[in-house]
Amino acid sequence: MANSQALSGFLQRLDEGKSIRDVLLGKKEVSGWSTLIEGEWYQFVWDNANESVPFVLRDGRDRFLLLAHDHTLVSQFLDFTGLVSVARKPRIAVSQFVKDSVAPVNAPNQSFARQYRLSNIFGAVDGYGRSLQTVALWGDDLLSAELFLKVLDEINPYRVTVRDMVRNVDVASIGSLGEVNFFFGSQSSLRRVDTFFRHLKRGGYLRWNNSSSPETEDEDVGQEEP
Repeated sequence: MANSQALSGFLQRLDEGKSIRDVLLGKKEVSGWSTLIEGEWYQFVWDNANESVPFVLRDGRDRFLLLAHDHTLVSQFLDFTGLVSVARKPRIAVSQFVKDSVAPVNAPNQSFARQYRLSNIFGAVDGYGRSLQTVALWGDDLLSAELFLKVLDEINPYRVTVRDMVRNVDVASIGSLGEVNFFFGSQSSLRRVDTFFRHLKRGGYLRWNNSSSPETEDEDVGQEEP
């Protein structure tokens, strides 16, 4: 994966609280391990009956990101290895994240700093029956668009793509059921994903066990950046 490549998969955790990498190292159908960032990001190959499929893994102790060029391959891999029965996805409070992101735009002189732009959003619409059920919006910075701010109260965002404020590059797209997409081209892109998930965790937007309580423990998708 030397060139920039689209990756798609899920944020998950194991019921047993084990490291997913330790579990996969014991699977005979998994091979070709290589390190992308020591102790954090890895690449491996799934040798199935039809093809050899490369995966990218973020091992974060009891939670992990598992990605391939198609998210359906991730689901197939987890099912084939039996991990589907012990892996759980979180609920990500995408709607709350989007609406909280409006505050730094409306009050730019306050102490909190705006960290991300929002470059696209998918949202459910209530109150219009079958005439209008879903909206999708794209832009360089939706939070700076007056029309978007006007309609935000009428939509419930369930997927969002965030863009780095300084570098002006998309970081990742996340869905409310733990879906994750991003372009991987270098260690920098992986570290931006790490930073974003720390932002979600610290903001209380990650919820496990179908609980309404946000995650509060110290663990993250990974450890702090070196």
